[in-house]
Amino acid sequence: MNPSYQNLPSPRDPGRVLSRLGLFLRAVVFLCTWVVCIVPVTLFVSSYLGRYFYTFDLACHFRVQYVAILTPGTLAFLCLRRWASAAVTGLLVLIGLMSFAPFYHGNPELPPPRAPVCRIVSVNAHKGGRTYRQVRSFLRSASPTVIVLEEVDAEWMDRLLDLMPYWVKEPRSNDFGIAIGSAVPVLGSRRIKEPATDIPSLVAHLSFHGKVFTVVGAHPPPPMDHRRWQARNRQLEQIAKTIKEMDGPVLLAGDLNITPWSPFFSDLLKQSGLGDSRLHNGLQPSWPTVLPPCLRIPLDHCLVSPEVTVIRRRLGPYVGSDHLPVIVDVSLR
Repeated sequence: MNPSYQNLPSPRDPGRVLSRLGLFLRAVVFLCTWVVCIVPVTLFVSSYLGRYFYTFDLACHFRVQYVAILTPGTLAFLCLRRWASAAVTGLLVLIGLMSFAPFYHGNPELPPPRAPVCRIVSVNAHKGGRTYRQVRSFLRSASPTVIVLEEVDAEWMDRLLDLMPYWVKEPRSNDFGIAIGSAVPVLGSRRIKEPATDIPSLVAHLSFHGKVFTVVGAHPPPPMDHRRWQARNRQLEQIAKTIKEMDGPVLLAGDLNITPWSPFFSDLLKQSGLGDSRLHNGLQPSWPTVLPPCLRIPLDHCLVSPEVTVIRRRLGPYVGSDHLPVIVDVSLR
């Protein structure tokens, strides 16, 4: 026998078998990790095309969930030493975390000493829920200065009308009835309607401790198909242009059916000159309440002009709706 072959492992050598088994398991883990990551990677990347088609815009809304899935995926790729795959998923995780940072970094701006606090409460009442008692109880305990109600019909208004002395309202039998209730005098009001859908937004000019400010309540249609996506975008653009022409402090509140990562939300902020009250207060995802907080998305907004200082922003309790209420304390400059 040739002595050079005496030290070679046999085909059944345990070391070789274990080595091959290890390579096989690593390959299986690698493929399984990509099976889990491929959908969030695809949706995350396609969300940057959200300006061009409604399905891509819908993909913008779930950035928190993408990061939650891709973070352990990146760690798995690193453990497997799959550097290229880890670079792809890690880059998307980094982009996602950077987009979250403004909502958590820094401290809210402090109001002037002894400045009166104006409390804005926005509630999507979910017209079909008929949870009048829960909504009434919450609104009484919240002690709001201004209430913005979405998805209210005539019956809802009958049940809530006594909560505020002043109202600007347009109840509807569909999901787009809206109302603004105020504990302070209403100096004037008007309606903004998107011509193609006739969905109203309300504008109320209010007097608060000698200062005049404006509250805009809005509930554009959900972008579940191309037609409603276009209608939502037109309505937000119309609202932004209207607000841009206003003087003094302005707040826009309501279920806007959009999240902060949509390009049309960026357009709304830029065109209106408003800022997001979530900054320094956290994302505060509000919909849908049937899911745990980690799976919800932030559809309910309160946007403010530079003359408004946000003291605190938080979500209210469950009131029987598929949305959580939004409570924002502000001072006016």
